[in-house]
Amino acid sequence: MRASFVTEISQLRNIAEAALPLAESDTEFIYALEALAAFEDLGVWQQTLNYLADGEAPLTCNQCADELLLQLDEVPPKVATWSADDGNRDVVAIEPAAGTPEARLWNLATIHGRTAVAQSLRFYFGSSQCPACGAQFNIGEAFA
Repeated sequence: MRASFVTEISQLRNIAEAALPLAESDTEFIYALEALAAFEDLGVWQQTLNYLADGEAPLTCNQCADELLLQLDEVPPKVATWSADDGNRDVVAIEPAAGTPEARLWNLATIHGRTAVAQSLRFYFGSSQCPACGAQFNIGEAFA
């Protein structure tokens, strides 16, 4: 489908990128960043950055298939199950590797002076441990 609309997608991508500095709040910036991610086909992030704006995200453990909740409003962010008995686990932030979709999004937040968004993205792109089974996982893979 993308191949059929290369010109149109390119034009929309340019408009989405030009709209980034017009965002009046971090929340608006995150939604604009998600739109740009869709036009640039940046993997899982083109459909999940809205969770960052919401402050929490549903995840699934790739090992035990337990439903998890990424709590982004916590400091540091935490991953929990729906059972209070399992406790929660801290999310470990990363430095996005050059040339990755994560680096593209983090760089845009940094360039546009969205320090809080850039810091949150480092955790959002990070990793944690499943509170139910103990398996290590990357946040992006738990969305898939």
